[in-house]
Amino acid sequence: MRPWFRIACAAVLLGGLALGAWDTFAERVPAELHRELRALGEAAEAHRRYHAGAWPTGIEVAGSPSAAAGTCLVVSEDAATDPWGRPYRFTRGRFTSLGADGRPGGTGRDADHAWDVVRGACGCGAR
Repeated sequence: MRPWFRIACAAVLLGGLALGAWDTFAERVPAELHRELRALGEAAEAHRRYHAGAWPTGIEVAGSPSAAAGTCLVVSEDAATDPWGRPYRFTRGRFTSLGADGRPGGTGRDADHAWDVVRGACGCGAR
């Protein structure tokens, strides 16, 4: 067998494995993302009950100077970021991740995901 043929076969095999791994990641991310958004929503609800009905004003990482003020939802550093490493947004009672591309809108892996704290509902295509 010629060396170039072996290299081509190896490249095809490795490419197939990489695509399979990516498909698994793409399927796992929305489920993981929705679990994280739900957990943030439940923590915000607990914050509201503890602070006489006041919703948190944002998300802060534990140990940061502003986390001690008590108006923000204080979470671990891992819980403050989406699966793509960007911070979750919290505005008007809604936690949002802008998807893989980090921009509003999109479809597939780039779709926005949100958790509406008041309704207790998760959805894609957050505005």
